[in-house]
Amino acid sequence: MPVTSKDARPPRKSGKEGQAPPPTGPGPSAPIAPQGGRARFVAALIAIGLVAALVWAQTPGAPAVPPVTPTAPPASAANDEPPADAGKTEPRAVGAAHVLVTWKGAERAAAKVTRSKDEARKRADKAMAEISRGEVDFPTAVQRYSDEESTLPSHGDIGNFERLVMPPAFSDAAFALEPGQLSDKVVETPLGFHIIKRTR
Repeated sequence: MPVTSKDARPPRKSGKEGQAPPPTGPGPSAPIAPQGGRARFVAALIAIGLVAALVWAQTPGAPAVPPVTPTAPPASAANDEPPADAGKTEPRAVGAAHVLVTWKGAERAAAKVTRSKDEARKRADKAMAEISRGEVDFPTAVQRYSDEESTLPSHGDIGNFERLVMPPAFSDAAFALEPGQLSDKVVETPLGFHIIKRTR
């Protein structure tokens, strides 16, 4: 039997008419990962810096460059200054006199010297103390305590000498003194114990 127009019906539509089909992806509760978050953060920092620089430049009386807090110079810079005696020239030779107290076995010690090294040190310290206290003058100390008989007539004067002629400890002490100055301590060398006075 043929179908009339009355019996013809349009196909049924699923859901309400005109409603979009349900989404097939994740629902609205699914989190969305941020895109480019780090790049946006860096760009924001750069923008803040540019704004701060612009504000500084427009401040009346502000210098062109923001002030920098001065820092103290390194400790080594303070030590670069030359010593006070840097320009002082050492003489080629100096003159000196000395009280020499030796012991048995010291270099060039006379055969009659029988005291020990400890006894020689005590004798030299005693002479130094008497000179320092003003109880005796230097020539008297030479006559009373020195074992170098060849210099007794000249009050211990050994003449002029260059640095390398005498033992190092003796030269160091003598060259460090000013003319007329007395060493402030007893000086020991292989020859014995010395109390040194620079003469020239």
